[in-house]
Amino acid sequence: MNKETRSVSRSSVGGRRRVASRMAVLLSVATGVAGFAATGASASSAPVTIKMFSGSGLAKVNQALATAFNKSQHGVKVVLLTVPDADYNTALPRDLQSSAGPDVAAPAALVQEVADHQLLNLNSYAKQYGWTKKFSKQALAPGRVNAHGVIGTNGSLYMAGGQAGVVTGIFYNRALLAKLNLTVPKTLAQFGADLKAAKAAGITPIVASNADGLTGHLFDMLLGDYMGARKIDNVINNVPGSTVNTPGAVAAANQLASWMSAGYFNSDANAIQQTQSYQEFGAGNGLFFISGSWIESGGNFPASFQYGMMPFPPLHAGGPYSAMESNALAFAISAKSKHQAQAAEFLNWLGSRKAAKVYVKVGGGNALGLAKITAPSLSASLTKQTENIYQLVQKDNGVLNWLQNQGTTVNADYPPQLQLLMAGKTTGSALIQKLESDVQADRQAA
Repeated sequence: MNKETRSVSRSSVGGRRRVASRMAVLLSVATGVAGFAATGASASSAPVTIKMFSGSGLAKVNQALATAFNKSQHGVKVVLLTVPDADYNTALPRDLQSSAGPDVAAPAALVQEVADHQLLNLNSYAKQYGWTKKFSKQALAPGRVNAHGVIGTNGSLYMAGGQAGVVTGIFYNRALLAKLNLTVPKTLAQFGADLKAAKAAGITPIVASNADGLTGHLFDMLLGDYMGARKIDNVINNVPGSTVNTPGAVAAANQLASWMSAGYFNSDANAIQQTQSYQEFGAGNGLFFISGSWIESGGNFPASFQYGMMPFPPLHAGGPYSAMESNALAFAISAKSKHQAQAAEFLNWLGSRKAAKVYVKVGGGNALGLAKITAPSLSASLTKQTENIYQLVQKDNGVLNWLQNQGTTVNADYPPQLQLLMAGKTTGSALIQKLESDVQADRQAA
């Protein structure tokens, strides 16, 4: 699934549940790919060749990254071996079983591949290259797995690389925001006041689609504010003892319900899907649009439409920013790789400013460390705004995953529960109780 067609489905969340394409020079391979022949230096003077296993979806970005890396290195060369995205999840585990397989890959199922001893423990390389000092704890957490098979901040590191990707936040209509004389909200209460002001002026406060449950983007960020990034991610990562049935989660659901009942969404939100919501917002029919930076590419809005992006405000003034982010430059090294040190060198390069600039330029993502973090500004360009939001969230350790990524039952119930909430047929408390029941069902099924 590409970024433009994201929804709250499991395949869309955070984008890229490790099935997205990754970097390097594309080589021609058969669609079926039964295995890869070993590749290496043919002579002592030849560079060591690192094979990157990838789906086919982001070839342009991958080519640019590989080209930049290969130009900056003399002893290591990266080539990409691709399969169709639909074949990725079955082809990767098979080829990781062989020393002739890929050296570097984005895991298809991190926990299972760690349990099967297919991925290299990267703790020693993290120490060698200083990754734990360079990146925040939460930035590395999705690549850690502990002895109990739980993803999170306390396990060994199995994925590393740069920090670039998409980020969620609040898109705004520049003309309407100026007309209402509004500024960047510093607290959730101030954002609520902005919604009320728009409604009073006859302007739709938030354009959203909820036939596909995409008010979930807003709900997830509310959970980040009320529960805290660490607590909600513990639920998603199935940390023992973690629960979504907390006073904070109920408060988040009640807040969303109050905005729904106040008429702060387009009246057809429960009846339309993502594409129609793009059309409504792009036509200038609303003040805010809650989504992720993937909408900035793909021609979702008319070229003449002027819009910007601001961070989702913290619960209290001066509090931490939180948002859902992806790391498109995080990879694992095969435990059977013959060139693990060189593969680690490549992962380290992915954390460089050069790699980040390539990703932002070609892929339209946002990377850590490209520019000085500043206070959110309405006058900045959209690119600078989104890049700054990505970094603000990183600085505050506010990186979230999407709750619906916790499991298939939660994912299936997310849209209908949000639709019921918007229709006034359930309550915030009942919604949280239902999601907690789903979380437990997914854990028992695992």
